[in-house]
Amino acid sequence: MTISIADNSPRKNYTVGSGVTQSAFTVTFEFFNSTDLSVYIDGTLKQLTSDYTVTGGNGSTGTVTFTTAITGDADGTAVTITRAVTLERTTDFPQSGAFQIGALNTELDKFIAIAADLNDGINRSLKLNDTDPDATLSLPDLTSRKGNTLAFDATTGDVIAGPSITQVNTVISNVAQASQDATDAQTAKTAAEAAQTAAETARNDAQTALASANLPSSFAGNAGKIIQVNAGETAYEYATSATNNGVFYGLKVDTTTGHLVVDYSELGVNASFQLSDYDNYFFSSPNVTFALMPITGDLLITTP
Repeated sequence: MTISIADNSPRKNYTVGSGVTQSAFTVTFEFFNSTDLSVYIDGTLKQLTSDYTVTGGNGSTGTVTFTTAITGDADGTAVTITRAVTLERTTDFPQSGAFQIGALNTELDKFIAIAADLNDGINRSLKLNDTDPDATLSLPDLTSRKGNTLAFDATTGDVIAGPSITQVNTVISNVAQASQDATDAQTAKTAAEAAQTAAETARNDAQTALASANLPSSFAGNAGKIIQVNAGETAYEYATSATNNGVFYGLKVDTTTGHLVVDYSELGVNASFQLSDYDNYFFSSPNVTFALMPITGDLLITTP
């Protein structure tokens, strides 16, 4: 059988849809032996006889049939069939006698198939574009490339050993950490802005409350004074501090005479009193008066 160059792509891809079950797949290109084929499911190489069987071939197309039908997963299941004809000569033509036309055609078909197989590999390999200048695409030696990435020289474009996989992973880790730090910083910024808004609201509320309290607005000339409600009970006002003008009055019984004694402090004079000596005491402004009631004999204390 003559192989058509136009139909000689040694690769066929199928996708089994989600939930679909299929066991037989057509080999659309010519092959000669079952061992010429390689069969993959989702990139995993399967074994002839144990995983699948082959019919057809001998210079024709054929069919791959799986021993266990394939059911497509949620994303679909990929089935790939490729050809790799063994590079060998299987026919030796005699120097005389009848010419074996059939055997010659089979040999020529194999040559075309092998060329197509090699071309498929070349098309899927690393190579230069036709317009590129010459460059070396050979891999670095084993020692140089172990554990490293593949890179290209900045000047020549030659293949070289790039940064190590560890270095690349470190960069990836650092980028991920930087991204997380940026997210954390944004979160902190948002929280800070919310806290600032809350603080401004609290400040405004305090200013409103202070204004509503109608407190005196000036401190000048009012050192040492206290704030009290005015006589009209409409606002607060400054008043002389009780610390400066308060007078101590204490009532106690003189243990010698038995008389009731009234002690008091004087403004601007230091004095000390033992409060436990007094039956009663209080602090008031000056001008407190004491009097005995004529009828009851009670002591009347009048404060300003």
